[in-house]
Amino acid sequence: MLTHTVFGRGEFLAYGQEFQDPLIALGVSLLLALAGRFLKAGFLAAASGGLGVAAGWYGVSTLPFSLAPRLLSDRLTLLAAVVSLIALTAVRFAPTRGPWPPLLLMALGSGWWLAGAPHTHAELLAVWPVAAGIAAAVIAVGWFTAGPVADPLVPALAGATLAGSLDVAGSSWSWTIMALVPAAAALGMLAAPRMPALVLLPLAADIAATGAATDLTTGHLARGELRAVDVAVLSPLLALWLTPRLAGWLRLAGRAGPLLAAVLAGAVAVGVAWGSLRLRGR
Repeated sequence: MLTHTVFGRGEFLAYGQEFQDPLIALGVSLLLALAGRFLKAGFLAAASGGLGVAAGWYGVSTLPFSLAPRLLSDRLTLLAAVVSLIALTAVRFAPTRGPWPPLLLMALGSGWWLAGAPHTHAELLAVWPVAAGIAAAVIAVGWFTAGPVADPLVPALAGATLAGSLDVAGSSWSWTIMALVPAAAALGMLAAPRMPALVLLPLAADIAATGAATDLTTGHLARGELRAVDVAVLSPLLALWLTPRLAGWLRLAGRAGPLLAAVLAGAVAVGVAWGSLRLRGR
């Protein structure tokens, strides 16, 4: 009798190790979301996404939580923890003030931190365009994420689109994995109880920061050029913009309409990144 297997044991273990960081993010986020639901501990559920990203990126970084990181991936780990703390503070002490105060704080902090954390006036003048661009990216993704209640599918779409676009655009595989971490953490939040959209802001900041770090490392926007990697970095914004418009066309699909719209929007955005690779190169 013939038997067929997709993965041998060694192949399966290797596959799991390759994606261990997104899987860690998913596991931590899911565990905290379920604990928040069953223990009726809203604080745990609210922290699930942000702490899931921090846990997933911890394994990627070479100097996790160092105050003097050498790599941008190291900076992202600490950034994930800080933006999560900002969101939790806003949920605890100012839940009715809306998303803008914490989002602006996350945007300014992300821009400053990823631009090299300048301490002097001269240093700030040298990097302010980069810092401003990163802050604008965080605000843009956060704006699409904000809403009356948290919808984890929104950051999941943004993160998955970024990962897929970076992959087809020929970026380093490590950045694709970095982008999958917030997408996986967002999926874990689907198990959480109903929460305000404030809890998704860390994921929005993490996704925007991942794209910014990727472009600073391998992109061309800082030199005024637009190639495939740069288009890939911008692809989550295209997907988030397209989703509600496609949802209007897919109303006949009923409850599956929003999910179908998100998948289609993400596919279009990834396709644009692939097309730009063919036209303009990396």
